Amino acid sequence: MKLDQLHIRSCTEDDAEKIAKLYNAFGFGPVTSGYPLKESDIRRFFEQMEIILFLCMEYEENIIATVLFTSVCGQKAAGPHAVWGSKLFIHPQFRNGPLPGILFSKAIVKLTDLGYQYIDVDVDPSHHIALPLYKRVGFIRSSRSYIDYDGFLELRNYLPYVINFLKTGYRVTDLDESLVDSGWKSLLNTKAIQIRSSEKDTFSLYGMETYKYEMTFGDDIIACWIDLQSERVAMMADPRFHFISYSMDGQEVIAGQPITLRFEYENRLAQTVLVTFQTTLGNERMKYKNGRKRRFIRAGEKIVWEENVTPSTQLLGPQLLQTTIKLGTYSFTFHYGIHVKQALEVHLCEKPTMILHQWAPITVAVKNNLPETIVKYYTVQADDEMYLEIENNGAAFIALKGRESKEIPLRIRAKKTGTQLVYVALYDMENQLVYRKEFTFYSILPQANSRYMQAEKAYLEDIQTIVELDAETGSLKLVEKTTDKVVAIEAWPDLDYPFTGAMKRMNRRNIKVLFPKTESKVLLVECKEGYLHFIREITLTRAGFVQIHDYALGNGKNLNFIRGVHYWMHKLRCHFNRELSRSHWCMNSFLLQSMITNICMIQICQVIRAICHAMEFFFE
Repeated sequence: MKLDQLHIRSCTEDDAEKIAKLYNAFGFGPVTSGYPLKESDIRRFFEQMEIILFLCMEYEENIIATVLFTSVCGQKAAGPHAVWGSKLFIHPQFRNGPLPGILFSKAIVKLTDLGYQYIDVDVDPSHHIALPLYKRVGFIRSSRSYIDYDGFLELRNYLPYVINFLKTGYRVTDLDESLVDSGWKSLLNTKAIQIRSSEKDTFSLYGMETYKYEMTFGDDIIACWIDLQSERVAMMADPRFHFISYSMDGQEVIAGQPITLRFEYENRLAQTVLVTFQTTLGNERMKYKNGRKRRFIRAGEKIVWEENVTPSTQLLGPQLLQTTIKLGTYSFTFHYGIHVKQALEVHLCEKPTMILHQWAPITVAVKNNLPETIVKYYTVQADDEMYLEIENNGAAFIALKGRESKEIPLRIRAKKTGTQLVYVALYDMENQLVYRKEFTFYSILPQANSRYMQAEKAYLEDIQTIVELDAETGSLKLVEKTTDKVVAIEAWPDLDYPFTGAMKRMNRRNIKVLFPKTESKVLLVECKEGYLHFIREITLTRAGFVQIHDYALGNGKNLNFIRGVHYWMHKLRCHFNRELSRSHWCMNSFLLQSMITNICMIQICQVIRAICHAMEFFFE
């Protein structure tokens, strides 16, 4: 092989015919089922997919390998900082040589430079060639992996993140492809795992689920342990040092309960070094009581110290124990995921809506996150007992074993329409209040609509239909109340291709939920980089239709997509109009464009209100 005739470049639509012939010649793709790919199929792929990176390798002017990275794969959008990998194909004649490593290394360098940290793939767990290949180059199965609805197993590769972590820590300005190549090809621990097994590759260490990437770079062996909860490096060992910081109480901790943090550092150099430590838990910087921020560590010395901290209620939810160490010109930041919970948690099991003057069953779930048994007295009270009745006043003792959860069935009845407040309170045996939570209920007339927010979701519903809107992804789910069956799922407008209305996993967005004066409507507005990009208007009509109008605003143009869903027919009836609107919207195009130019986030509320006014929505 003459390496000077080897060339790696980006694929273009002009390569469609060559790529189709390559795949068909060696049984890659639908040709195995009797449907050979055509040039038009590959060209359509370029048009419909959001391609992040598509590389091909040429030898003697012939394409012999491809690898593709996209934002969507198998109706699933990639997560934050992640891409989907596919179309990894190597000409059989070149699979056992250096070319696969060269192609993979080139892709990792480019993805790292683009800011991506993780690569996900779907693989058939019974495929005796693909599964070992992916595991050899660092793809792993963890507790997050599962076999999806098409029978494919999801694997994730953390190598782009690990290599960028080492590049940043060692102050490497340019990422050498030979460094990447030597790193991924010398993954030492792939020899220890069952590369042909579809079982988990992770293990438990220091209370975390982890995976060890151990690589050789020249004469150095460097190991990084990934904490699967934070998806960051929690521990590292190289010829210079070994370090980890972690919670001795595990990754699930209780607010108000003390925990012990442990720090371990070993100097593996032959001389004394000055090391600086800095730790934060969430957004709170720690002051060391037993350790020191700066200290000299002798050659071969190992130091260990512990710190006792009590997470506050301001830290509820997922947090990071983050420790930065500096030695000489090197600087590394390590992360250990911690989830802070309340000692007692109360939540509502049903949707908070009810019909006026009708008894509605509700279930309140109480969970004890403490390891010991507790006995509490609970009360469920209405804010205004004149307009909301609770059967049996909702008061009794409840005993919960450690980590146990119990459900409290109740019945409530509203005597007027509108918003009703209910308070759930827990008292200890000395009658001291230990927990209180407010729930909002919505009472409606039999033929009326109701709108409300619950967690990160907005709801628009009537007596028969629920429209669930995810404020984090923009997805729309239509549910028939009588059967509790999901009738349709609609993606956010820019995910229409290639699976219109059928995205199974969607990416997170910056979306604002607005309730216009008309109670049958909800607006979702996506903000991108300081300007308005998409507006979705959802209307629940009295005839049982859900109307969806999507408006794309930018460059003085408006695209109007009109869709209708009739819930009881269990069919999604869609009509797409992708031509520029010639009616009211074009008349307002310059007005709308002037509103979305040079907008800062501080002005966003005023601008949204002005745009909605231009759309003929009037707010209370």
